[in-house]
Amino acid sequence: MAPPRFLPAIRSERSWVPDSPTLDRGLALKQWHQLRALVEALVGPVVGVPAEPWAPAMTFTRDLAVVADDIVIPLMPHSIRGPFEAPLTHRFLASLGLELTTTVKPLRFDGGNVLADSHGRLLVGVTSDEPATAFVEAVRFLETATGRPAYRVPLTGGRFPHIDMAVCDLDGQAWLVYPDALPGFDMTDPAWNELFLGLPVITATASDGEQLACNLVVSGDAVIGPPISPELIRQLTEQNIHYHRTDLSELRKAGGGAHSLTLELPG
Repeated sequence: MAPPRFLPAIRSERSWVPDSPTLDRGLALKQWHQLRALVEALVGPVVGVPAEPWAPAMTFTRDLAVVADDIVIPLMPHSIRGPFEAPLTHRFLASLGLELTTTVKPLRFDGGNVLADSHGRLLVGVTSDEPATAFVEAVRFLETATGRPAYRVPLTGGRFPHIDMAVCDLDGQAWLVYPDALPGFDMTDPAWNELFLGLPVITATASDGEQLACNLVVSGDAVIGPPISPELIRQLTEQNIHYHRTDLSELRKAGGGAHSLTLELPG
């Protein structure tokens, strides 16, 4: 996890949250520390990426690598977030003794758009019928490097461009999805049922989806995320999921939630 000195998806004149005021960085940092404390209590030790004067936009660590099993693949975020952010973070990961799987050329790909699920697959969000060649090449590399097959998941894009805004794997027991971010979502369609392996699928309402209810940290039956509706918590509880709420409202203004702010490491 990297503390929010600067949030890459926000400028003074805009926010991911419509009509919201400018982000309060002090409050964002307080909320980040609260999330870190929950992760340490429920998941395990947290390594903090040190602040770098040359790379102030490291907050959303999820976009900087894909971790599947014991494989760590460094990524260069697709969006423009500063030329030093990814290389310095990758150097820090290597300093922890992690072996990074490198490529001939950097993979321009966002880690929040690929999900290494509990069933040995990679679920990849796609916002176009004809993805760019670089996107296809990156997915093929991820398949080869991890030994996991990649499955395409259509996304509406726009304000919901990443799969971790639309789909959450609840430790292989069930799925949480936000239908408005999944075009054509219909569980009576065999294709969707096959994608979710016939497991229970919980759907988030628009109000919960806007809270980034699918952008969660999952560790066994413990789930960490933003405040969501009592009805959604009830449905999660029915699946023996213990939901732990923490305010992420300031960080959400930059378009990220608990999942975006964390990157699990092997070991």
